[in-house]
Amino acid sequence: IQEVISYRKEAELTFANRRSLRTRGKIIPVFYLGILFGATESDETESKHILVVDYLGETVGIIVDEIVQHVSQIYKPLPKSMSSLRPVQGFVYDENFDMVYVLVVPEIIQRFRRSRNIEAKRRFSPEMSEFKRILVVDDSFSTREIEKAILSLEGYNIETAVDGIEALEILRRQHFDLVVTDLNMPRMDGATLIGNMRRDDKFASIPVLVVSSESDTDKRRELLDSGADGFILKADFDRGNLVQEVRYLLSRTAGTQG
Repeated sequence: IQEVISYRKEAELTFANRRSLRTRGKIIPVFYLGILFGATESDETESKHILVVDYLGETVGIIVDEIVQHVSQIYKPLPKSMSSLRPVQGFVYDENFDMVYVLVVPEIIQRFRRSRNIEAKRRFSPEMSEFKRILVVDDSFSTREIEKAILSLEGYNIETAVDGIEALEILRRQHFDLVVTDLNMPRMDGATLIGNMRRDDKFASIPVLVVSSESDTDKRRELLDSGADGFILKADFDRGNLVQEVRYLLSRTAGTQG
């Protein structure tokens, strides 16, 4: 990051059919960071904050909603099972022990190159996500928070549980449209959770998406036959396939109910 600047919306330029800004005597392309995560930029704020970054001689302005603080910290890498989740490199914890993601600048620039035309489009249908509630179940804190962050950006209401027992307790108190669960967890694993859900009329129709490191094809097929509705291998996990599978399962449920 070369510098952080603020500018008013009217200072923006349209150059070569893309958003640009003149700074320090040159014109640089600018992009809203949120488009990479399915968020929509607000038109209400007149003042914009931009991170001016440079990679291999290419300068890009990254628009962010807010500059919270500037600190130097040692980040923690992502779990190995989620190492394919680009452009996230790792995370740190703030003073409230909330997870803050560390992004990879080269990957961000590459994605901006491929996404010049998507800022004018919504990355998700508000009708699809409106009021939909999803329960994320995983004993790994970082995995839960990553999945929660991805789905929250899509407009879903997310609750979390650390294992199958806590998940069932939450399901008895609240309504959910979908459950996303790991398999290997203490006290009650994902397969047992699914079995309990399918035996209870109150939960039997709730679709379940499994996100697990289980790579055995026969075990995965057995899991789908016993009540799971979808499966994502953690080694292949990224924002795109999680969101796609969630949308598919919710739309299928909506079609059945309709």
